[in-house]
Amino acid sequence: TATTGHDDVLERYAAWELDPEMLLRFPAFWDLSLQVNQDFHNAMERATQLRTTTVPGGTSTPLTKAIDDYDTAVNTLTRTWKIAEQNARRTGLDNLSDQLRGDADRALKLIRHADQAATRQEEASYLDQATKLLHRLSDRGIIPPHTKVEVAIEERSVRAPKPVSDQT
Repeated sequence: TATTGHDDVLERYAAWELDPEMLLRFPAFWDLSLQVNQDFHNAMERATQLRTTTVPGGTSTPLTKAIDDYDTAVNTLTRTWKIAEQNARRTGLDNLSDQLRGDADRALKLIRHADQAATRQEEASYLDQATKLLHRLSDRGIIPPHTKVEVAIEERSVRAPKPVSDQT
């Protein structure tokens, strides 16, 4: 039961790490100066440390203390996940200046346009612009540097041919 709960939180967290919408609409989730986020990351680390691939002590003589510790860690992880996620959703973009809020909105729109681009060159142009905004948001501490979203967008941009005016 504990490993299932642990996996559930990790899957939900991964969705946040991989989705540009979550990255750009709810930047408070990435603010590690917030206690709710620190608590979540500490709980995730603790649960990961206690997780094993086999039952501690074996199935015939399980070490109940180790199992109880892991179960407690997963319960803490689940609780802190819910609090951090709720805080990020409640906060949204409210703590950002108008300029940074605009950068986040534009980056997300550019990513969406790239997804609908008619040509690979158009896609590359949108992605290049989005990447610049992601870097600016990262440089200002709004989102973490080198997120999985950012890396995926940069990889997509590299694969797409650059517009003729950008080629030298």
